[in-house]
Amino acid sequence: MNIKELIFSLPASDIAEAYVAKYDDLDPEKKDRAVDQVAAFIGTLKDREPKDTGHLVLGISFVDDDEDEGRHEFLDACLFKKDDLAAQFDWDSPLSKATTLEGLTDDQVEELAYTRILPDSYAYEYSPWDEILGYEVDPYNLLMMGPIPLAADVLWEMTFFGFEESQVDAEREELHRRADELDEILKLPKEEQEKHLIPAEKVFAELGIPERTEEEKEADHRRMSREIAENGLRKYRAMREYLERQKES
Repeated sequence: MNIKELIFSLPASDIAEAYVAKYDDLDPEKKDRAVDQVAAFIGTLKDREPKDTGHLVLGISFVDDDEDEGRHEFLDACLFKKDDLAAQFDWDSPLSKATTLEGLTDDQVEELAYTRILPDSYAYEYSPWDEILGYEVDPYNLLMMGPIPLAADVLWEMTFFGFEESQVDAEREELHRRADELDEILKLPKEEQEKHLIPAEKVFAELGIPERTEEEKEADHRRMSREIAENGLRKYRAMREYLERQKES
């Protein structure tokens, strides 16, 4: 099953409801209009021809441990190249030996946080829509994550820059322009680079963000390490479970 088949196997209104629920600050009247608009947009995809690029979407539940707002979980529809999954996955990764972070020391958690997970997943908000509609989905993963939330999350990424594909094309061109501009800046001598690149410390100072104490920095580092390790473990587990199912089929 690909993304287009997933979307059109579900009620458009249900996907639209899940999509609009990602906005936290919509009043009921605006929410109803937004649901109708998203459902109508879904209808415009009916005649699109999906393009098979050999990519797979796996829904993964990640955790966001915000210092101010607390801990919450969110679904992320992650994109992988199937050939890379088969060729690059590390079955003997340190993550393969961990089932939970409970009971681990700060040093052990940090080691897991800095364990690289291959293959990398790809961002796809700049991708052509026919390619996105052709991405494969895994039936078991759909059952685990829920088909409606996963379809809504893919659409969210797909329409990140708007509901007209020309907007995506324009943003992709701008991204390439900025990347070329940065490449040219990085070719300059260091003193010339500093005229174009603003240090983070200067930005924080201009915004009135106070410098953190060493104790605050250390606490934040431990919190971030635990979040990264937890999310890495979840991502690794989702990839491993998919590959194990492929072996059995």
